[in-house]
Amino acid sequence: MSDTPTILDTLQAGDAGALREHLERDPAAAAFRDRNGISVLMHCLYRGREDLAALVEEALQEQGVALDIFEAAARGRTERLTDLLHEDPSLSAAVSADGFGVLHLAAYFGHEDTVRAALAAGCPVSIVSHNAMALQPIHSAAAAGHLEILRLLLEAGADVNATQAGGFSALHSAASHGDAEMVRVLLEKGASPRLATDDGLSARHFAAEGGHQEVLELLEAALQT
Repeated sequence: MSDTPTILDTLQAGDAGALREHLERDPAAAAFRDRNGISVLMHCLYRGREDLAALVEEALQEQGVALDIFEAAARGRTERLTDLLHEDPSLSAAVSADGFGVLHLAAYFGHEDTVRAALAAGCPVSIVSHNAMALQPIHSAAAAGHLEILRLLLEAGADVNATQAGGFSALHSAASHGDAEMVRVLLEKGASPRLATDDGLSARHFAAEGGHQEVLELLEAALQT
């Protein structure tokens, strides 16, 4: 086995300078994918390193390598995503190597315009991820705190009470984060404050656990109606 560090080894260190040097030494490494098919660009984004993702995307452009549909969704490259969906409409329901659809990624990474384009192109608003999380895009938006995207998904027909693995709903997520405005919107759209997880925990439990008083008041008022 070679002792030469891979691009993922360099990425793991989180050093932008080292990553830039690696890409200058081996530009083709920007297009590397791990054994599960996850690209370097997605590894950067999953680590929350927008700066590293920008370096990798620049290297890909220099190599003439275009983003795939999932990278385009995660990076908010709406024009690229729209072109790909126009060329191959079946991509609207495709899932990535780690099980996420276009809307999961665009919603989680907070790209409102990309979400709009994906919905307009027919990407299913209630697509369930093909992994252990079994989540829908509404859960992605709630987990990352993107209220306007959550509104878009609800307007497009997302089930406000949809649950992911473990029975967690968007309301549970918003309550645990203390996101009062999101909780308010979800309740107005019909989210049930009585919905419990598989472990029997309610949104009120998560709000109380986190000490989120405003959210607690919203939920208690909803429980009385």
